[in-house]
Amino acid sequence: MMRFNRESGRSSVSFRRASVALLGVAALAVTACGSSDSKSTTSSGGTTTAAEPKAPKSTAPLVIANLEGPAADGGPDFTSGMLVAQKNINDAGGVDGRMIEIKKFAKGLTPQESQQAYREAGADPTVLTAWLGGGGGNALKTQADRVKLPFFSANGVTSVYTPANPWAFALSLGGEYATSALTQTIANDPKIKKIGVLHFETDFSNGLTPALTERCKDLGCEIVAEETAAIDASVDSLIPQLTKLKNSGADAYYIECLNPNANIAAVQLGMNDKPRMCEQWQAVPFLATAAGKAGEGVVFGGHKCVGSTTGLIPADDPVKKWCDKYVADWKVMFPDKAANFSNFSVYGSDAVVIFADAAGQLIKAGKEVNRETLRAQYETYDGKGLQTSHGFVTSSPTDHLMTGTWTEAYVNYTTKMAGKNATYILAPGADPNGATP
Repeated sequence: MMRFNRESGRSSVSFRRASVALLGVAALAVTACGSSDSKSTTSSGGTTTAAEPKAPKSTAPLVIANLEGPAADGGPDFTSGMLVAQKNINDAGGVDGRMIEIKKFAKGLTPQESQQAYREAGADPTVLTAWLGGGGGNALKTQADRVKLPFFSANGVTSVYTPANPWAFALSLGGEYATSALTQTIANDPKIKKIGVLHFETDFSNGLTPALTERCKDLGCEIVAEETAAIDASVDSLIPQLTKLKNSGADAYYIECLNPNANIAAVQLGMNDKPRMCEQWQAVPFLATAAGKAGEGVVFGGHKCVGSTTGLIPADDPVKKWCDKYVADWKVMFPDKAANFSNFSVYGSDAVVIFADAAGQLIKAGKEVNRETLRAQYETYDGKGLQTSHGFVTSSPTDHLMTGTWTEAYVNYTTKMAGKNATYILAPGADPNGATP
């Protein structure tokens, strides 16, 4: 179903009962009186004992695993966000004095590679939570009950959090990444009824058509053609699939933006005479620039941070305010990349922020910070406290989507070439206050 609206370690400190002999009682009394950290008590039998001293406060780092994928998976972008959050938290003294530490475990694009990295992180006893990134969330979900390491994912697939698995938590929404552009396109032209889809071969990509199909039930449209292509397909090799879409009688095209060659090929075929849509991959500056003028006019739902510093989002928007500070911090930390802010980095930042906040709540409550207590803590957010890039976090034992609503955090954009770089503008008819999924 698509969602649019949303210790036991007994103490081993031993007490030595005082000897009934006077010397033993005197010795114990001297010890009790000379210590400011312990107290003495007298039992009904007259025997004095020392109270158990408090365990020393832990200074061990709080470790989150970064299962970093390649650039096509958003890996380096996600990592940059993690580093910004880590620096801000540690510069402020950490979590009750405990520093945030990020351990990297490399993964590839396949589900098997994601599982292997997850198992490696799970085998490291210092790791308390894992950040997965963009791909492999469903694959990890099949391993989670065995590995028992809570993980955050941002693969944009509803099934990673529905139904809920005790160890799997989503920091991105699901089908809305596909449907936001569809809703906007049909709002602009209600005569659009037939949609042709081309997507690639990832977890996220395979969820696009089901999401669009479900949304069409409400919008009065239908998917009349679906084509699948390799993630690294060339312009020439995409021509056959796109020709089928062109000949399908579709009124509009949904062409995934993960591979810029797809829209380049579509323009070569003259398919830009009808509305084109895609998802937030177009919010990655490298991908948008690679598509060039072929990406102009393509409507997609993107995070408010994409347009927060360019005057596209109202100044009083709470997420814009979050974005303004975050983007400034990111650019200070990565000055050589400041001209091309990494939009996907916000998800990595959220992972570290939520991890740190949950650990802090446990410490404040006097509880041990471990995988199980963190897992349980991730299920307690009520939307009234912690703000991230996606609004105020909500969750429960049956709801492991740790975000606010789509409208809180996303608007619909398109791109325009400015020299050699793509810039972002609001899509025609788009509401700058937030998109309808």
